[in-house]
Order: sequence, then structure tokens, then C-alpha cells
Amino acid sequence: MYLRLLVIFVIVGLTSCANIGSNISPPKVSVVSIELLSVENLRPKFAVHLSVLNQNAVSIPISGLAYDISLNGNEVFSGATSDVPTIPAYEEVPVRIEMSANLLKSISFINGLMTGSFTTLNYSIDAKVKVSGIIIPFHITEEGTVGFIQ
Repeated sequence: MYLRLLVIFVIVGLTSCANIGSNISPPKVSVVSIELLSVENLRPKFAVHLSVLNQNAVSIPISGLAYDISLNGNEVFSGATSDVPTIPAYEEVPVRIEMSANLLKSISFINGLMTGSFTTLNYSIDAKVKVSGIIIPFHITEEGTVGFIQ
């Protein structure tokens, strides 16, 4: 008798946890702007300003973000951060990430930067968003155009 109740509670509990994760839509991540902070030892440092939109009725506690960002077709940035705030329900939150460029993969992009030929950039962001309490991260791919701040 107790064994049957235990099995029922475990099944109901696992089903509830699975439904919670499946009912959450992934957040939308877009690049708002890119800012050149400094150049040290031939390694440029940037701040990438993101916008993270939660279209759910519940807050999303983001515990990590891994990303690859391509600019004008060149993979320039990749990295990860755990410094991402909880995104309240039905809100859009700005997120600022400081990072260095991958020089080997971004030579043509940096050449365009040095000549001042960019006022807008085409971007592609490929992100994995880890949400606390959900085992499998959300995979997000977004493309667009962003202004460049020099």
C-alpha cells in the first residue's frame, strides 16, 4: 500500500517538473549595441549590450549564458557568463557583457573597425541559456542589425 502511494507521488512529481520546464518559452536574446572599451596588447575589449525578453507569466531565473556572436559574417566573440539577472515575467531586461575579441577568427572584422567603415553591423547570436531548475538549456539563435558605438 505504502509502496503504491510512493510510486504515485514520484510519478506525479516527475510529471509536474517536466510540465513546468515544457511550459516555459525560451527568452528572446538580441544585441542592442556593441561598444569598444579599450585595446590592450593588440587585444580589443568590448561591451556587448543585450536585451533579454521574457514572454512568460513567470520569472526566469537564468543561471548561465553561453554564446557565440558573429558580426558581418565573422565569428568575433564567444564565451560564457553566470552574471545574468532573473528576468521578471513579461519584461525585457538589459544585460551588459564585457568580452575580448577572438583575433584569429576576426581579422577582417577588426580591419573594418580600424578603417572606421562600420556604422551598423549584421549580427548573429547563438546562445544557450541555462535556467535554474530546468536540466536542458534553451538554445536560441537570433539575427539582426545593430549600431556600433566607437
